[in-house]
Amino acid sequence: MKTKIQVSIILIVIVSSLGFLALHVILTNDQVEDNQHVSNSLYINSPSPKQLIELYPPQTIWPRTQSAYGNLTQYSVVLNCTIPIYISTAPLLVQYNTSATEIQAKEIADKIFGMKNVTVLELMYRGEITLATENKREALEVHNLNILSYINTDCGGEKTNSSIREIADALTKLLDDYWLFDTDVVRNFTDIRPSAWSTETSLNGTIISSKTTLYRVSYSYYVNKIPIVGAGAAFNYDFHGSTINSAILRLPIVKVAGIQNVTITPDQALQNFISGWGVSGGIVPVPMIDSLPKTGTCVINSIKLVYYSDWGFKSQYRRYPVLLYEISGKLEYLENGKELSEPFTTYEYATG
Repeated sequence: MKTKIQVSIILIVIVSSLGFLALHVILTNDQVEDNQHVSNSLYINSPSPKQLIELYPPQTIWPRTQSAYGNLTQYSVVLNCTIPIYISTAPLLVQYNTSATEIQAKEIADKIFGMKNVTVLELMYRGEITLATENKREALEVHNLNILSYINTDCGGEKTNSSIREIADALTKLLDDYWLFDTDVVRNFTDIRPSAWSTETSLNGTIISSKTTLYRVSYSYYVNKIPIVGAGAAFNYDFHGSTINSAILRLPIVKVAGIQNVTITPDQALQNFISGWGVSGGIVPVPMIDSLPKTGTCVINSIKLVYYSDWGFKSQYRRYPVLLYEISGKLEYLENGKELSEPFTTYEYATG
């Protein structure tokens, strides 16, 4: 017999059209028969990887796009990391997406999150199924079965002696019992770190004290030891004490469809970034950056090969997770005589 673990998950979301505070959970998985149990019947009712490639050939040549950070060739570059070893090929991935049924959404709300007597609320956009409890204090938003975001405004859950890592692992195990997808990803625990703070400031704006209010337990996905990043691969819980304040739980359903050539080396990717080139905003979110001084120091803390996965499927970029180099670091410069530092994470093409 399985032990049911009650976990209170909280995230406050204002649903203005209904005039109350709601909690949400976004789930995405594969389509199931309406009259079957989710845990026994999840399957991919979609073309095979080979068929998808024939129907929608993946793009491998990308147009150059100007980076949001502009040309940094006048900056001094400081490498605070090791340039990774260049690999010439990597798996080509196909990502699947299937909408959920009302029966599936209600079963997940009940069996995973303990939501009883739920009613269906309709959203005006995107076609998600949103469920809420009678008191409207808990909500589960279901866009697809393998993408979750659960929220509970009743945050007064009982304290437990379990660590937040143990609570997160236990709920993840319950989800995995339902997420019986044929996917080539591997999920690993990443870390625990502060994710929100409360600060006390003086009248002139000086910070008097700062206290961590939320801690985030994060997990990462990999295929062939290459990380999958982006909105489609987010998997984390935010805790207030031992109570879950919010959770974004997404599982990329991907299959290896073949091999692709990695035509750009890590050194070339770094040079492209310094020269002012970046990745299209249709593939990754582009940050809004104010005009930067033309000189300064660019500190590179990390360069790694990744797949970028989105959770929408409006373009072929989201059907095929795009192989990119993720570059993280900070820009240091003087502005009006004041030393400033701008952390960044940006992306460069690995193919093309």
